[in-house]
Amino acid sequence: MEKVEDLEMPPVEEVNSITVDGLAAIAEPPSPEPNLHAYPFDDPLKWPKNKKWLLTVTVLSTTIVYSISSSIYTSVIPNIAEEFGCSTVVSTLGIFTFLFAYAISPLLFAPLSEVFGRRPIFRLTLLMYVLFSLGCALAPNIAAMLALRFIAGFFGATSGTLHLALS
Repeated sequence: MEKVEDLEMPPVEEVNSITVDGLAAIAEPPSPEPNLHAYPFDDPLKWPKNKKWLLTVTVLSTTIVYSISSSIYTSVIPNIAEEFGCSTVVSTLGIFTFLFAYAISPLLFAPLSEVFGRRPIFRLTLLMYVLFSLGCALAPNIAAMLALRFIAGFFGATSGTLHLALS
């Protein structure tokens, strides 16, 4: 049995080399890390207090509005049934459609926010939520109301999933 001291090792000429099973391979020099804080306003710790508070209040208020809009519908279920001439069970579907869409939309918007950034996704979905909620107010029949509630719920979930990344 040979001792470790008796084994011949090939000379390694480069400082940045890796030796694997006696073969030397030149390693790439480490790349410099990107400067993530090139501008002072990219660092949230350097933001002025009014900007921090404005963003915090905006995100919190949208989260509250989205949460309330999922359940405020229950107070008008009898009126919706009367207005559109449908049963109370059918008019209750507006809660299910909103919450179902609210539950599945992070599966789409979470990866999109990784690719495009959180702010653009947050702003886009906020705009779409407002437009489709307005559409719910102007719905001509129960089918349109349910479809618009689904789409509004779909765009409303980003507040709950992206608010930590924005604040």
